[in-house]
This record gives sequence, C-alpha cells and structure tokens, in this order.
Amino acid sequence: MKNLFYHKSFKVLLGVLSILLVLVVVTAGNSTIGTYIVNLVTLPMQQVSVGAVDSAEDAMSQKSPEELQSDIDSLADENRRLRDMLVDYYEVKEQNEQLKKYYSLKEENPDYDILPATVIRRDPNENFYSFTIDKGSIDGVEKHSPVVTANGLVGWVCEVDATSCTVKTILSPDTQVGALDSRTSDSGIITGSPIYCDDNLCTMTKVPAQHTMKKGDIIVTSGLGGIFPKKLQIGTVKEIKLNEYDSLPLVIIEPFEDVRNVTSVAVITNYLGKGVISKSESKTESKAESSDKSSDSGENIKPAKQE
Repeated sequence: MKNLFYHKSFKVLLGVLSILLVLVVVTAGNSTIGTYIVNLVTLPMQQVSVGAVDSAEDAMSQKSPEELQSDIDSLADENRRLRDMLVDYYEVKEQNEQLKKYYSLKEENPDYDILPATVIRRDPNENFYSFTIDKGSIDGVEKHSPVVTANGLVGWVCEVDATSCTVKTILSPDTQVGALDSRTSDSGIITGSPIYCDDNLCTMTKVPAQHTMKKGDIIVTSGLGGIFPKKLQIGTVKEIKLNEYDSLPLVIIEPFEDVRNVTSVAVITNYLGKGVISKSESKTESKAESSDKSSDSGENIKPAKQE
C-alpha cells in the first residue's frame, strides 16, 4: 500500500485530478473560460455537421441540369405512384363498405353474384329517376340485370356499355316485374306511373279481382320471366284502388328504398334459375307486356269498395 503513493500511475492520476479541480474553480468564477471549454468540445462536432451539408451542396452543384431534371422527374413519378396507391386504397375501402351492406342478402342467397356499384350520373330530363352506375359489360353486367340496395329492388339495367350502364327504376312505366303478396300470394305486375313516381310510389297491376290483399302487406318478386330472382323485397301496400279502365284493382306500393335518392346500389349479375321461364310464367309475362300501358298509368281511378 505504501508503494502505491510512489507509483508513477498514481502521480499521473493525482496531477489530472488537480488540473480538473483548478478548472472547476476557475469556471465557477469565469463563465468565459467555461464557454471556451464547452466550445472546445462541441466545435469539432459542428464542423463535421457543416462539412456534411457542404458536401451535399457540393454534390448537387456538380450535377448537370439534365441530371437535376432527371432527379425531379423521378420524384414526380414517385409522387404520382403514391397518389395512385392512395386512390386504390380508398376504392378498395369503399368496395368493402358496400359489400358489408349486402352481406345479409348474400348470406340468405348464396347463389347470387352481387356486384356493388356507385351512382355516377342522373339525367335531369328523365322523369322517372333513372340513373347511371360505374359498372358495365367488362364487370359482367348484362341488360335486364336486377339492381338492388340492401333494402330491396330499385330497378333494372336497360343500357350497357363497357364501363357503365343505365338503370330504369321501378318508378318507371317501362318496368314490368312479376310480383306477389308475401302473405296472400296474390300476384300482379309492378310498374311505374307518372302520377305516383314523384312521391316514390309505384303500382301493382293485373291483380285478381278476388284478391285478399290489404294495406301493409309486403310485396316481393315472383321470379316470373327468369329476369328477377324470387322473393326480392320491393315494398308494402299503401293503398288499393279500382282502375275504371279495366275494373281491376290498382295497388299502390311504397318501396322499401327511396328510389329517387339512391347513391350506391348492387347489380345481381347471376343467380340460380336466371333465364329459366316456365310455360305458365311465360304466358303471364306475355299478357302483361301486351297490355295497354294506359291501364297501368293510374288514371281514372277511384277507391275500391272496402268489405
């Protein structure tokens, strides 16, 4: 232990500690010296940082205008690519949200091929609220394909091009859909009328005179003609009147969906039984299509006698 105080390393350590003690005392009384010591440590680091920036600037200054323009173009291309990825993300997200709406319909009808679509245009000169959607033949859409929302049937495809199609609504007199009263099985034809369309109402014609329908009954598709699948919900019976033209009942139907204001829909592109028409169904459809549309317009009507 005694030899430790005489060892050379101990003397060096003692000298360093003495110098540090002096520096602490001096720094406490003189901030200038303290600042000097701090600068002595940090200045080399600052010089390294500035040197790196200068090196980058020198590298840029050494590039030709063509090279700089190439860098700008590359950054612009990358920016466009990222924007496209963002648009694709939002599109996929929207499609997923739309598919969620039709989950129950698909679950109840696994044979349905359902294609979600967005309404992209409406014709202000069209009186029956037809619209154009962003799906066409390249997506598997065909003429006469049923168009629905999560609430029920809203129309059918009347014109198709590659990337879009036009939909006639159930408010249009051009629509002819075989339908049934889900409670009584009384049948008829769903069609539109200029008298009722602005109130989001359609009509059910060709109803048997001896029907047992009543207000509040639910109307669904019958599947006649192989165009519309069976049991698609349409609406409820709002009122039953007598059409003086043919003395048959005229049933006013309130659709489950506000057809006038739909913004997203789905096309049923395929289903089990599509295109299959039985002899009796074909005969019924033929009679409905050959009938005078004036009898379906809702004109010259009066309330039916209530029992």
